[in-house]
Amino acid sequence: LADCRADPECDAAFPGLERELEAVLSGLATSRRLSELEHPRTGVLDRVDVTRAGFLGGLRMALYSNESSALIPLIIHSAYLGDHAPLAALGLQTGKQAKTLSLGLYLTVACAEQIASLDQAALATAEAGLRWFDGQMLRDLSTLCSQWRPAALPPDEGQPTHADAPTLLLSGSYDPVTPPSFAELVAGQLGDARHVIVDTAHHGVWWRGCAPHVLAEFFADPKPDSLDVACLANLPATRFFLSANGPRPIAEQAPNQ
Repeated sequence: LADCRADPECDAAFPGLERELEAVLSGLATSRRLSELEHPRTGVLDRVDVTRAGFLGGLRMALYSNESSALIPLIIHSAYLGDHAPLAALGLQTGKQAKTLSLGLYLTVACAEQIASLDQAALATAEAGLRWFDGQMLRDLSTLCSQWRPAALPPDEGQPTHADAPTLLLSGSYDPVTPPSFAELVAGQLGDARHVIVDTAHHGVWWRGCAPHVLAEFFADPKPDSLDVACLANLPATRFFLSANGPRPIAEQAPNQ
């Protein structure tokens, strides 16, 4: 929201975005929306049940990548106008990617490493400091884990890992699941580590821009402190979508031929 306000084109296209988000979430808190939408690829009409938790879940998933996060202002504004098609399209894309993941493996690990040690009191304290998001995803995961057999962990699983091997840690400042603070914690436990935060990146930095070249240089000569990472500070931010046609104002878009 702050980035959109700071961007003249985004701010002009979506003024009052924060107010619109509040209105959307307030409306969904009292009554879910059953919308009839066209499938973005097939054009077949489908009915989508939109809830407050589902809407926030869609925004959270959008934060995983630079490209999908560029759609967030458009998603919010469209929902405010009663059109949930952009959110549904993003959900379909996320669902397509989810088919490449093993839910069983995820539950086997997550139930053992995350849920088994989840402190409900700490979760409630963390939620108290949040404006819109909450711990619903963790609660849903807890429900699934109550019916799943987790992996058996060794006794020292929760102990810090100490190593002196040269280590390069890359973080995206917008990462919604492994934020830079996690890498800072790990770096403090390692003897020869360097942590680089890319201000314009989200979840996954290694393949963006010059990052593959930085990694190649590091593996060729693993000296974290002398590694030149200046190019990572210049990775451009993805421009916001101002309409379904992309990041350019409508007046600048070429007419149909």
